[in-house]
Amino acid sequence: MIIFKYISSKVNSIGQLLVKHLGLGRNDVQESLQFSPFGLDSKPVKDTIGVRSDTSELGATIVLGYVITNRVANDGEFRTYATDSNGNEVAYTYMTNSGDLELNGNDDNAVRFSELKAGFDTLKTDLNNLITAYNSHIHITTATVGASPTPGVIAPTTSTGVSSTASVDTSKIDKVKLPKQG
Repeated sequence: MIIFKYISSKVNSIGQLLVKHLGLGRNDVQESLQFSPFGLDSKPVKDTIGVRSDTSELGATIVLGYVITNRVANDGEFRTYATDSNGNEVAYTYMTNSGDLELNGNDDNAVRFSELKAGFDTLKTDLNNLITAYNSHIHITTATVGASPTPGVIAPTTSTGVSSTASVDTSKIDKVKLPKQG
């Protein structure tokens, strides 16, 4: 196996990543096919240190992986991340051994939007029904104004209650979806 420094890469006509790298010296530029675990599609940034190996085909080499310098996963955990072109981490997913899934370190909780919206819409309807009932209510009284007592109705002053226009629709994130349960 040979340690190398990544230069650049390109995708060939059948979708494989061909990595250009420095081999055994400053002028030893080589190209190797990058191997990855199934389902992971990644491309390193310039100057990343990698490991390549020879194959049974004369002159053919493969990239086995890269030296990771920012490891944080503990036993049983899985973490993926992306960097900018300078190697600075900009996004990550982290499945912890306590059962949590972190997305970019956000301490907020994820919600099922459809269920949140259903509960919110019920609350909004209940509030609007209460506002409508409040706006139209009257009080019956036996109090009168005048010389002789007569039953009457005291109407409330003009109410300023208005129906709610609140919405949670803008909180929906289409790019983060959970599989349907059940």
